[in-house]
Amino acid sequence: MPERALVNRLVEDKYLYRQSGVLLPYQSARTKDLFTVKTGTAEHGHNYTQTRVTSKGIEFIASRYASELML
Repeated sequence: MPERALVNRLVEDKYLYRQSGVLLPYQSARTKDLFTVKTGTAEHGHNYTQTRVTSKGIEFIASRYASELML
């Protein structure tokens, strides 16, 4: 499954949502430790937000979407 298709599926299944173009996890996904959110300031002074998948999240995605990931 291509990256964009996986992200769209995670949005459809209510694990992630977009806020001003930034992907953020729903609170339920964060409390399950599937995702973390990193914020910071880039070299040029711009603030950024980055959603990262945890190792537990990778295991969850692999098991939940196993049949689709093989396509």
